[in-house]
Amino acid sequence: MFCSTEVSQVVEELNKVLAFNDLLISFKNHSDIDRLARGVGPVSLVGGEYDGDRKMEDLKLLYRAYLSDALSSGRMEDNK
Repeated sequence: MFCSTEVSQVVEELNKVLAFNDLLISFKNHSDIDRLARGVGPVSLVGGEYDGDRKMEDLKLLYRAYLSDALSSGRMEDNK
């Protein structure tokens, strides 16, 4: 399994990805949407390297670590 420093690093990186996704999603209603680069969208693991069975187990461990950290206070934080 993961040690606590690894979990903290994983959660920090996942939070960065989620914040980046939120930013990309917010651009869909931007007034100058036609001036932004086309084809840029939220990060997805579907169809990527983690789509196979072997990597899916790694992804499950990653989510489990993230949820354990997010629920460590006894409830899900609002920003998760």
